[in-house]
Parts: sequence; C-alpha cells; structure tokens
Amino acid sequence: MAILLEQTLAPYLGSLNHPTSRLAYLSRHGRFVASDSPDFDPKAGEHVYRFNALGYRGEDFNSGAPFKLFVFGCSYTFGSGLRYGQTWPYLLKQAMAPRLSLRRSQISLQNFSQLGASNSFIARTVVEQCERMQPDLAVIHFTHHQRTEYLGRDARWSNDTEHLGSWSRQEPAGSGEILPPGRRYLQQYTYRGSLLDTLKNMYLVQCALKRRGIPYVFIWETARQFFRSPISSTPALRDFALRIDKTRLCPVSILSRGIRVDAIKKGDAHPGPKSQVKLVGRLLDWMPIPPVKAAGPPVAQAANAPIVVGASTASRKVLVIGVRRCGCKGEIHDCACTESFCRVFKTRYRDAERCGATIHDPILTGTSNDALVRKLLAESRGYQPDIVLVAFADPGAAEHFVTRFLAKSRLVELGVTSPPSALTTNRRYARSQRWFGRYMNDELCWLNALKNMLLAQEHLGLAQTTFAIAPPPGFVFDGDGALAHPVLRSLAARLDRTCIAEEWTPQPRLPRLQADQALDVEPRWRRALASYLARLRARRPSKDDDPNIYPLW
Repeated sequence: MAILLEQTLAPYLGSLNHPTSRLAYLSRHGRFVASDSPDFDPKAGEHVYRFNALGYRGEDFNSGAPFKLFVFGCSYTFGSGLRYGQTWPYLLKQAMAPRLSLRRSQISLQNFSQLGASNSFIARTVVEQCERMQPDLAVIHFTHHQRTEYLGRDARWSNDTEHLGSWSRQEPAGSGEILPPGRRYLQQYTYRGSLLDTLKNMYLVQCALKRRGIPYVFIWETARQFFRSPISSTPALRDFALRIDKTRLCPVSILSRGIRVDAIKKGDAHPGPKSQVKLVGRLLDWMPIPPVKAAGPPVAQAANAPIVVGASTASRKVLVIGVRRCGCKGEIHDCACTESFCRVFKTRYRDAERCGATIHDPILTGTSNDALVRKLLAESRGYQPDIVLVAFADPGAAEHFVTRFLAKSRLVELGVTSPPSALTTNRRYARSQRWFGRYMNDELCWLNALKNMLLAQEHLGLAQTTFAIAPPPGFVFDGDGALAHPVLRSLAARLDRTCIAEEWTPQPRLPRLQADQALDVEPRWRRALASYLARLRARRPSKDDDPNIYPLW
C-alpha cells in the first residue's frame, strides 16, 4: 500500500499574525498591521512586506512549476528590513535559473520563514510542508539554538504560541511581579539543553527529507559547534551530532565572517543587501545543483510493510523497546516480563516468537520518551533489527540538563514520580524538579512526546525497518484538551497511522507531577541553622516569665 501525498501546502502556523494575500508592516509592538486595517500607516523607514495566500512572504505557490524551491528559516531568511528582491532566497532563485536552463518564472520559490523563529518552528514546518508537497530542493537555514517556542493558552502571541529568544530575557520585570509563563519556561532552557533540542530537530529534518528522496542543504550559523565543546564532550550531544550528514551542511552562513559585511541599518544585527549577495555566491560555489525532474504525478511513499508470518521470519531480529517498571536486571528482560509488556503488540510478537525470531529486549534505564528515543537510536544501529516494536511512555517526564557548581551540567530526567535514589537528596535536582512542575504545561509535554514519536518514525522509516508504535497514555488522534492545540494537531497528523499497533487502544494518562508534589530537599546547613535558632528561642524568656530568674543577655 502507498501513502498518497497531499496536493496543497499548509497555511502559516506560528506565533505572529501573518496576513494572507495582503501587504503589511511590522509595528513597534511586534505585530503586523495589514493593508486593509484602519491603522495601516507605515512611517518612513518601515518596510512593507507582501504575503501570499498561505501567509508567507513572497509569491504564491505554483504547483505546476518545473522546479520548486523551498527555503526555511528565521528573520535572516525572511529578509527583515529588506525589499523582497534583496533577500538571499530570491537572489538564489534568480541565480539558479540559468544553471537549470529555465526561465526565472519557471522556478516556484516558497519562503517558509518567520521573524524570530526557533529551530523547533523550522523543523516542524519542514516536516509538514515537504510531506504535503515534495520540492526539488530544500534549503534550511537553522537559527540560534537559544531560541525556542512556548505553547499554551496563556501564550502572549497568536495561535496560542509564543516565540522566545534573547529579546525575551531583556524584557523588564518589576520587583514582585510574576513572570509570564513563556519567560519562566525560557529561564530553564539551558545552554546544553538548547543544543540538544537543536540537534534533534536537525536529525528529524534530515531523516524526513532523506526518507522522501528530497535534495536539501543545511545552513547553521553555529556549525563550528559540531567540533567543539560542549558537543564534542557531552555524550548525548555527540551522539546526535555524529548522525548529522556533514556533506549537506554548508560551511558558511549569513552570519559568517566575510559573508556578513553590512547591516540593514546601523546598530542592527540583521545582514544587509551585500551580505545576501555574498551568501548566494558561496552557496552556488559549494552546492551541487539538482537536476530538473520530469513532470508527472508526485511520488508516493512506501507504507510500513506488514509482518508476514512464514519461514522467512525465522532469521529476523526483533527489537522490543519501551518504558516499564519491573525488577529485571542485566541486559535483557525475562520472557514473562517481555510477554506482559508486549500485550499491545501481541499478534506481531507471538508471530515472531513462534517463527523462532531472535527477540532483543534491552533494559531501558529511564522513564522519559527522550531517553527511549536515544536508546532506540543506539540499539537500532548496533543490533540492526528487522522488526522494531516501540511503546512510548507518559509524556509528563523529559530530560533536562541540571547545572552543577564547578562541574559540567548533568543530563537527568525531570517530572518523574519516582526518581533514582541517588538524586533524591540532591538539592539542585530537587530545585529543578520544582521548576519543572511550574513551567511545563500539558501542551509542552505533548509537544516533546510528539516530536520524539516523529523522530522514531522517520528514523526507522529511513532505515526501511518494519516497526509498530504504541503511543503514550492519553494520546488520541484529533483529541481535545491540550491535544487540540493547532501545533499539536499538525504534528499528530504527520504520524503514520498504519504504523500504530492494531491492538493499541487509547489509555488513560497518569496525573502529571505538579510543582507542589516535587521533591523538596532542604540543604544541610539550613536545617542545622533552623535547629540552632530553635534551641535559642527555647532558652529565651517570654514576656510572662520573671526576668530575674534568667541571666542577662
């Protein structure tokens, strides 16, 4: 069976109020004012941008064009403060036309970028748009890794979404005021944590594009980080960095030395027109131009192959991986535990067992989907299974880098109800647990879970491995509540329903660990001081006592 591609692109889904098929300028409050608004009055120096029918800057999409060029990025790709003809995506289209022996009008350019976009926004936009319509070339310009996006009904921007970055930290906060939810979330977005999130987004995009046979180019303004600390010295970061195809990574970006030679105005960090020209020149010198495909219907993707019971299954290797709580120790679980755990895969598991297939069921040291996916990537490379059965955990837990005094940050799991005994007396871990319960809402938990599910799906699909997935407890396609968020619905729609285990039924979700339920470990010196002060109060006379029976203080 084949999965048919959608024939239309998705409209803009981000944190800004992009208009459709209209002109607009960016006000000083960070909102776009459309041309049909009574407040439309651009002042001198304010650039007016043209948005297409999808809500993105530039021309409307032409599905019948011989060559389709998709670009993704942040304000550097959007062309903040520049005319459309001065942006590097438009200049790239103009320069590629003679090399492809095409007229410039025969190249359809779509600029899927947003001002202040994070790598999370870029990754989910690439996966959705390239699944709906396969371009002939995709150019992805990743942005600063310290940026992220916040989902929730209390978000301060459009679509219940908020983009966060260095500008958010500079917002003044009065004494005694409660920080906005997005700002509190950004406070815990550590340096190593942002790098890990960026590398996972890059690997997700890489697997999704390679699985569909789409030529692509990566541009990252901090690509030199691949060969420096902390990526080279942190195992979790290094594992993902080694999986990135460096042959598709452009050695320069719009911010590289020698490329950014001017700015849109004095004191602004956005590159100017000369920098756009230099980036296009370096791109064309380095990038091989893909050939023009023959006109025809879109190529269908191969669906997940079913497990066929027969003699050929006897030599297959089955990898069973998931989060469970049991007393098994060693490298694998015992047969009874594995059989009980695989009840959602009972048909496939028993068929494999009956045919004598080798079943590998490693011990998973962790209770979050982040740890599960990292274990899945490691086991699938070393064990090289033919069949993979994955059961995802409750979305409430996630991996987080906890900073330590005079030591490297440590990757731990937060949001778990039963943390490892070695961490229950750790003060920094307890403080991180409390903060985790305060800034992580249901939307952010499901965002992390869905991205891990998509990463596992694209990774196994690229490896042409037959797999089945049991979603986390509480997951329902087209659900309500937190899953009704437009971004989460968009990510859930990218899941291949043919890969969901046939025996899977929606399971109720466990109550999420709240902030007041987190560990509260008091430092030893504070407990000693409180005890000493209590003894002093016991010796001090009260107002009703006779002062003559006590010594002078």
